[in-house]
Amino acid sequence: MSGFVNWVEGNIGLKALISAGAVCVASYYYYYHYLVNKTPSVVNYVPPNYDSSQRNGPIRVKALYVYPIKSCVGVPVKSITLDKFGIVNDRRWMLVHNGRFMTQRNHPEMSQIVPEFSLDGKTLIIKSAKMPNDLHVPMDPQGGEKVKVTVWSDLVDAFDCGEQAHQWFSEFFGKDVRLVAMADDYKRRMKAYYFDNLNYQNLSDQEKDKYQTSFCDSSHVMVLAENSIVELNKLIHKTRQEKGEKQQPETTVANYRPNVLLNDSCFPFEEDSWKDLTISNVILKRVEHTPRCKFTTVDPNKGVIDPYGDNEPLRTMNRYKSLNGKPVFGILCIHEENAGGDTISIGDIVEKL
Repeated sequence: MSGFVNWVEGNIGLKALISAGAVCVASYYYYYHYLVNKTPSVVNYVPPNYDSSQRNGPIRVKALYVYPIKSCVGVPVKSITLDKFGIVNDRRWMLVHNGRFMTQRNHPEMSQIVPEFSLDGKTLIIKSAKMPNDLHVPMDPQGGEKVKVTVWSDLVDAFDCGEQAHQWFSEFFGKDVRLVAMADDYKRRMKAYYFDNLNYQNLSDQEKDKYQTSFCDSSHVMVLAENSIVELNKLIHKTRQEKGEKQQPETTVANYRPNVLLNDSCFPFEEDSWKDLTISNVILKRVEHTPRCKFTTVDPNKGVIDPYGDNEPLRTMNRYKSLNGKPVFGILCIHEENAGGDTISIGDIVEKL
């Protein structure tokens, strides 16, 4: 072996060839293991005439929504209050079958369940055209049986909301379904990779425990511009036109379920470029572009998934708005002041930091 090494050492041309080969191998490794695997693949359609100098006034909050029961209809409100779990009364209740959470992805009929808050704020009133009577559930779930339930991969503590709710929802779905609420000692830490996205990798476990979430899929607040919905509908129309398909009713806010809807001073998809923003004095940090799934294809009026068989709006999102091959629309943010108490109201000015 030593003779071979000495021969190579004495052959300048061969040494150069080996060195060049090593560089090629290293370059190949860098390209495929760093650039291909680490660099995001982004499809980000920018509409024509996007000129922020032509803005028709400050960007403001146009509408606010909370979704008391995970995956059911949202409630429009005039203001929201934030606490360490996100928005107060947002995804604080959840429907479970055999202890596991339910969503419109597999139960599109959940779009026909309409929660409301009583005027005195003490009762959650739940309605559906499918049911003969409304269901009244105390806003304070204390006293209910404590149970373990699963939301995605997290096992959490919850209060069962009782037999009346159990019977109402079981009749609605035609199977055993229970309503649960977040327990007083409920804990569910923010997604692990959000700490990476925020460069918070070095936080201790105790510090990370300050970042809690409700029964929501991922983050505290979802922000979306009204004009982004308008522009996406134009692109869906274009897609159907190109394919010679019949035009269908446009998608609405109900398909995308934002908490904060921005007025028409925000350009289409402009919010995608924001990393941090302030609304009034509240600082929100973007943790992710909102991943989209077949949930968005549910017709909120009929409770049917993909009623036209064209996978819209996902089909058009995949073409114009995707990240690493997955459709995205809107931004997910967290509220860092986890002591809570901050409020956001309709009409508040929104600024990019």
